[in-house]
Amino acid sequence: MNKKLKREISLILRSEVFSRLKGQTHHINTTLDRHIISVTLVCNRIYSFLKKFNIMISEEELIIAALCHDLGMSDRHNKDVFPTHSDLALKHGERSVYYARGILGEDFTPKEEEIVKQHMFPMLLPPRCIEGWILITADKYCTVKDFFGSAFCCLPFHKKF
Repeated sequence: MNKKLKREISLILRSEVFSRLKGQTHHINTTLDRHIISVTLVCNRIYSFLKKFNIMISEEELIIAALCHDLGMSDRHNKDVFPTHSDLALKHGERSVYYARGILGEDFTPKEEEIVKQHMFPMLLPPRCIEGWILITADKYCTVKDFFGSAFCCLPFHKKF
């Protein structure tokens, strides 16, 4: 992991918007900050696995997009931002991009923006890059894990991943 990636991770995790996510219940059995960290860790595991097969993936853009993908959820109770649950589901990616730009500025790449905006596939258009598909996969996996809580660890396929 290079210095730039470490610096960007630190900026996100120490940001005011990320601190607002701490303690906010998400998917019944977790919090928003824990969900984001879990998704990021799963993305990293998938990246490490695919790297063994020389599949070209941008580690930096994947990790940054994973850390930013649900930042917009910090406004989920603000009816001026998200009037309905449907708006929240469909538009929190755009709000996440807004916050990511505020934290990282020009270092937040167009590819990271697309990955974050499209992470709610199939409700939105599919991503055009492999990093987007990895984030979607990790997010769905963690969402199921979040809903099942500790019971998820008892499922036979969990230990193999």
